[in-house]
Amino acid sequence: MVCGAAKGRTSVVSYVLRRSGYFIGDRLQEKNHEDLDFVAAIAGENGRSRKIRSMRDLGELIAARNASHARWGFKLPGAVAYLSTLEPMLRNPVFMICLRNPVGVFRSLSTYRPDLSGDPNRLILPAFRAIREAEEQLNHVRAPTILADMDAAQADPVAFVTELAAALQLQVDPQVLGAEIGHKGYKRLPGNAASPTPDANTGFTSAGGRGNVTE
Repeated sequence: MVCGAAKGRTSVVSYVLRRSGYFIGDRLQEKNHEDLDFVAAIAGENGRSRKIRSMRDLGELIAARNASHARWGFKLPGAVAYLSTLEPMLRNPVFMICLRNPVGVFRSLSTYRPDLSGDPNRLILPAFRAIREAEEQLNHVRAPTILADMDAAQADPVAFVTELAAALQLQVDPQVLGAEIGHKGYKRLPGNAASPTPDANTGFTSAGGRGNVTE
């Protein structure tokens, strides 16, 4: 599960997962690769609720995914607040928390939300809130957790893809994907090709290397 602050570059991770053939949903928002079914179940249709909208819907959705896919995931930044709730519902979960310099989040949000440009407190809040939520939740979960330095990922995208592929045993070419994620902005899949969805029932290994991804 990929989570973190809004505008924290979680879309970079979900893009790499999709390009590797990792199943992250049937109905995806093509710009940010968020699973619309999980958005509706956790955050409501507008994606902004800070409480799980329906535990029943969420449980049924997770049960259906567990039954239909040997290996699957989803990306939703705000789910960082619910790790301890989701952990017992997921099968062999691995949590990936994307961390970015709060000033970088501030700058991205100021571009994405010009209506908030006169309110710096609201622009910086999502970054600090995600860090606080991650700190709180990590005290209560035992599942393997990856902390991803998304500023380092931007500085050296090939190293980031290399380490992520090692951690999750993804079959990718780091040079190719590193080049694709190295530019600014949202990451769309090349052309109109849908991502493949194999069910590889593989395990989790820790990542070493240059410190972009740590377990």
